[in-house]
Amino acid sequence: MTLLAFSTSSEMLSVALFSDSQLIKEENHFLGLKHSEKLLPTIKDILGVSSFSLKDIDAFAVDVGPGSFTGLRIGLATLKGLTFGERKKVIGVLSLDALAENVNSLSEVSLRTEVRAKTLVCPVIDAKQERVYSAIYEITKSGRLKRKIDYSVIKIKDLLKKLNRQGGSPRRIQKTIFLGDGLEKYQDFIARAKKDVSFLPRKFWFPYASVIAKLGLERLKRGKSDDINSLSPRYLIPPIK
Repeated sequence: MTLLAFSTSSEMLSVALFSDSQLIKEENHFLGLKHSEKLLPTIKDILGVSSFSLKDIDAFAVDVGPGSFTGLRIGLATLKGLTFGERKKVIGVLSLDALAENVNSLSEVSLRTEVRAKTLVCPVIDAKQERVYSAIYEITKSGRLKRKIDYSVIKIKDLLKKLNRQGGSPRRIQKTIFLGDGLEKYQDFIARAKKDVSFLPRKFWFPYASVIAKLGLERLKRGKSDDINSLSPRYLIPPIK
């Protein structure tokens, strides 16, 4: 299985190529939402240096948001162009799932098993007007992420109230890990309002194509894919199963 993945939902453009579940190449560019100028050249570059062609691609995985609406439209329009007239599998991955999965790429989050089971992960994407796109995940003993609170657009203060209700006994939840570009505005507010929090470095605030590919491959292994004709930007409607 050869899969090409890309993300255009944030200021970072990310493109990755996987073959047989192994990362072949990934490129990440901070463009300030000028993805239309760089997406196709980046795809061409990755395929060229990796000695692959579009004909070799079996499936595509794409970030479908939430995030920059213009960026998402560019990504989906490009995907539809690349797959036009071809029988390729396509997978839409939500930005929040990809962000949350970033915790598994950090050695500093390699916590003891008994601590991991008491850790929540909370990605926050700025949605303006003191609101964020968010969801709440727990890290299971096996290290996988399980979504506890569904995707939502929510005021930051109300999100913190939800998190406090998740804690219950202080012994149950030891830490909440935050990441995402919403921290640009709200990190100080969160730190003042909530105890036992950890903020991931800025480089982990963005949905990486390699992570989107990983989540896409997991869905493909379960026999799941999406209809290219109905795939559209996702703004916190019912979750992809």
